[in-house]
Amino acid sequence: ITQLKLPLEEPERHRRLDQWWPDIVLALTHARYASNDPESDMLVPLTSELDTILRWYWLPRKTDPNDNWARGAFGSYEARNKTVYHDPFLSLTTKFGLCRYVDSQLPRTYKGGQPLLSYAIEFLISRRHTIYPLSSPLLVSTILHHGADPNQSYTALSPRRETTPWLEALECLREAHRRGWMEYYCIDPERTARWVQILRLFLEH
Repeated sequence: ITQLKLPLEEPERHRRLDQWWPDIVLALTHARYASNDPESDMLVPLTSELDTILRWYWLPRKTDPNDNWARGAFGSYEARNKTVYHDPFLSLTTKFGLCRYVDSQLPRTYKGGQPLLSYAIEFLISRRHTIYPLSSPLLVSTILHHGADPNQSYTALSPRRETTPWLEALECLREAHRRGWMEYYCIDPERTARWVQILRLFLEH
């Protein structure tokens, strides 16, 4: 945040998200680890401050009232251009697993687009190398506690189709089974036990 506030050169407002993306990833990854520290009371205000700074840097389109820097983190321009994002920064912090920040921002009125619950389970079972963490039972539980519905229908971004968080979870299971990622006798709490716990939460709701 300090690096963004005090750059070595004169700050320039523009629409090139890739210029700030490494700093965004670093900041939100640090925030995820900091969220494990119950004494870290600065997590929520600092995360909000990151969004405020990037809103200042971002040069919005005057013709688009919903234009937001965080939309650039989701899919291709062509796909994003036809998709509703009622709160792209909150969606992005959900993908990064910032449970305490997400909890502090809910409940919010859902205004269309992909629900937070679907972002929270994008990496239910995965062995792909990515900047995003594996889905967290605590985060899923937090979102469900605030009234999220596993059967809420929405239009997925890619490929475009009608689906629900529950159907997306089942699709993750099918792919994991097909790829041989399921370890039925694994005792690591971060692996099989983790996604089983998330499925249990879905069934309970």
